[in-house]
Amino acid sequence: MANSYVLGRSREHNLLSKLRTNGWFAIRGSGSKAGMVLVDGKKYFPIDIISVRKEKKKTIVWFIQVSKYLSDIDEIERKYLVKWAKKVGAEPVLAWTFEKRRKSNPKRGKWEFYNLLSKEYIELSNKN
Repeated sequence: MANSYVLGRSREHNLLSKLRTNGWFAIRGSGSKAGMVLVDGKKYFPIDIISVRKEKKKTIVWFIQVSKYLSDIDEIERKYLVKWAKKVGAEPVLAWTFEKRRKSNPKRGKWEFYNLLSKEYIELSNKN
């Protein structure tokens, strides 16, 4: 049975592939070490993936926190994701997916994206 690190890494690699297929340049911080903050003696890693894409004359940068469930991303990670994204003009994005699709839940297996600043869900489209 795979441990949570291996499962999380696989999820991040799956998202990297999806982003690259849709025209993004995307990199993953190995071991989720793209950013680390120490709060009350506990380490938090709010940035899993950084992705960049040029649309028309605008460059879009996403700082992404990846999780299996939206509810698994705690408030400290959200806070620092927003703080660091604002500092450099990036968009703080939460990304999550569920396991395999089922008839009872057709969204399973599909990536969902949420911008913490605009408080809007984002559709991943192939715009080059």
